[in-house]
Amino acid sequence: MSLDVPLATVSSSEVQQVTEKSTRFNISEMLRSMDPLVWHKVAAVSGMAAVGLGAYGSHVFKPKNLAYKDVWQTAALYHLIHSAALLSAPMVKHPHIVLPSGCA
Repeated sequence: MSLDVPLATVSSSEVQQVTEKSTRFNISEMLRSMDPLVWHKVAAVSGMAAVGLGAYGSHVFKPKNLAYKDVWQTAALYHLIHSAALLSAPMVKHPHIVLPSGCA
């Protein structure tokens, strides 16, 4: 592969700017083209994991320190709440999370 410009004339900051712009474009394009049904599928998988991990914590997890069991139950509850938030994401006006320009 031949390059028209020698590598020594391209600064690393220019390469980084091009990389950041192309990455930001690809992510933004992907989020815009995302079907709302995808959110439901992600929420379903996340919810199943939350219920499974909660059941594991209740019936199988036997830590030596009982404080760990409380931490596990809190984490499973938060996971389940966030799964419900994912389920409701397609119902809001702008469900896609996009970083404002200037944030990377």
